Amino acid sequence: MKKNVYLIIIVAILLFGFLFYWYELRPNKIRKECISIAKIQDGFNLAESLKNNSKNIEYNEEKYIKCLLEHGINR
Repeated sequence: MKKNVYLIIIVAILLFGFLFYWYELRPNKIRKECISIAKIQDGFNLAESLKNNSKNIEYNEEKYIKCLLEHGINR
């Protein structure tokens, strides 16, 4: 009986871990990748902008949305 309870707890932890990854971590990673793909190339350095904690990241909106849709994420 205790073995079944431990098994249920382990399965629940694995399930919640997977769901957290799938709905929270994965979309954020994809959004970051899409921003780097859609960034404007003219004198813009994404790494420098992130190092300076700049919130004004310039990117091409159409490329960004297209990238999100290709990865199955709605805006």
